[in-house]
This record gives sequence, structure tokens and C-alpha cells, in this order.
Amino acid sequence: MNRSKPARDDSTVTTARWYVVKTKVRGEHVAQENLIRQGYEAWLPQVSCERRRRGKWLPDSEPLFPGYLFVELEAGVQNFSPIRSTRGVSNLVSFAREPKAMPSGAVEALRQLHDNLENTAGHETFEKGQKVRLMDGPFRGWEGVYDTRRSDERVIILLQVLGKQQPLVFARDDVVPA
Repeated sequence: MNRSKPARDDSTVTTARWYVVKTKVRGEHVAQENLIRQGYEAWLPQVSCERRRRGKWLPDSEPLFPGYLFVELEAGVQNFSPIRSTRGVSNLVSFAREPKAMPSGAVEALRQLHDNLENTAGHETFEKGQKVRLMDGPFRGWEGVYDTRRSDERVIILLQVLGKQQPLVFARDDVVPA
């Protein structure tokens, strides 16, 4: 008796779909790590930003959709239950008590937009004309208007000095949004 495997039908393409996972507060990274550890494909889109820490602006990143991430799985093949009990996960986004898949191609399009955004993103924290406050130096506490950033980690701020708006140069780390 010949027990060979049946030939694979190429028309049976994977039925994996993307679902939205609601995470616990600030639990996006924990949830992503634990979902991946369990063998799921999980994607947490993030955006680059800068945060002021100990008087310095440092590069950082934050979730594009705080409190949410995406997980890919095959309904009927992979079980939803382990996802719900994964550390960092609150629940799957559901309608009528059933997890609802993202529209076909939506996550792929979002990934492409995200990649394009990351590749073209500058590290400009302020916009021209934005009100800013000086945090250090002889003008500490003064408010001005952001003009531009120089290549040497310095910025030009427009300050009202002696009744006239003057462009003055300051260290980038000394400026915060007003």
C-alpha cells in the first residue's frame, strides 16, 4: 500500500489575517515580545522622536498607536485564546464577541507608509514659528519663537530684546516647547 503525501495544491494560499490587539497601559513592547515568543507574527509600528532627559535631547521612539499592536494569525488554524492571556495583552479588538480581522492589505499598506515615514523623517523637534522656552543660561525662562536648527546642534530663536525681535543662537538642549 502506497502512503505518499498528496500533492500540494498551490491554490490553498495561506489564510493568515492581521488582527488588532489592545495592550495594557504602556504594555505594547511586553505584549509584542511575548506574542513573538509564542510564535505569532506581531508588529508594533513606532515613530522616532526626541525626549529631554537630564537636560539633553535624546533619540527615542514611541508607539504610533499607543495601546495597540497588530498580530497575524490564521483563523481556524491558530487559536485566539493564548493571545488573550499573553502578558501585556488586554484583549483582541472584537465585534459581537468575535475578533475582527483588518481589511485585506491594510496592514501591508500601513507598513509601507510607516517605512516611508521612517526613511524620510528628520529629527526636527520644533516647527518654524513655534513658541519655545529657554531652560538654561542668561535667558532662562524667556519665551521666544523657534526659527531654525543649525548643523552644530544649535538653534536660532527669535527673542524680544530691547523692543525688537532678535535672532539669537542657543544650544538645542536648552530649548523646550512653551
